[in-house]
Amino acid sequence: MRTVSHITYDNPQGLSPMTEDTPVVIFNSEKATFRDAFSDLKDGLVRSRLWTQFAVRDVRGRFSGAVLGSLWFIIMHSLIVLGLAVMYSKILGADIRVYLPYVAVGLTVWNIISGVITDGSGVFQGNAIYLKQVKLPYSFFLYRLNLKHLILFVYQSTVVVVMYGFLKMWPEPLMLLAIPAFLLVLIFLFAASLLAGILAARFRDFNGLIQSALRFAFFMTPIFWDARRLGDYAWLMNYNPFYHFLEIVRAPLLGEIPSTLNYSAAIILTILTILASILAFRFSVKKISYWI
Repeated sequence: MRTVSHITYDNPQGLSPMTEDTPVVIFNSEKATFRDAFSDLKDGLVRSRLWTQFAVRDVRGRFSGAVLGSLWFIIMHSLIVLGLAVMYSKILGADIRVYLPYVAVGLTVWNIISGVITDGSGVFQGNAIYLKQVKLPYSFFLYRLNLKHLILFVYQSTVVVVMYGFLKMWPEPLMLLAIPAFLLVLIFLFAASLLAGILAARFRDFNGLIQSALRFAFFMTPIFWDARRLGDYAWLMNYNPFYHFLEIVRAPLLGEIPSTLNYSAAIILTILTILASILAFRFSVKKISYWI
């Protein structure tokens, strides 16, 4: 019979004892390496066809049973954008034609940021049944999660496109700056979801901590209010990481150029998050299935 170290089997219900053919989980006591971490990311990436199908199924499942399907999702987002824009434009005395696209872009970008990080913190616990029964890379579920939220982002972006057409805001060359900026946001979110998933798998309280922090950040980030209205305290936004990611995407779409600080902060934060996530993944790639 094979020797299994560091695992104790209890038989409280008088189950049949193990035989030579009984499948067992063997504890891998070898230390993980960076090669293991990168191998997992690569193995997950080559299964793109499968996690794409899963992501599409997740989106369809979200709208299953609804008469209008995904249209409800778009309608609800447009109502929230319109409600916030009208209310805060009156409170702040701003022009609704200027404030409406500001809120529409800000809320749409924020939704993908908060959605990926929130779901990322529970990605491994939520897929524990697959991780324990099917041999799939951990990164498979991260690719699936990020693609799902990217699809939802595309749905919500239709609201922005319609509002721009309604306000007769036609495309300008400056808006192209939002494309590389959004790609940077996606890279940051993938690394952030990996890091959040690892920390939440190891420390169960971390999931609730992230959700509470994001609720707080929603009101502290200029999504539906202008940071310049803080006056002498506007510099405080420089210490809000979400503000920089939001600004490098939103500013070009509003005909403005993001500041050098916005770009620098977003790039540095992305690099630091990637390094932290890879380092955490290197130490946990062989332990996550035991934590969950």
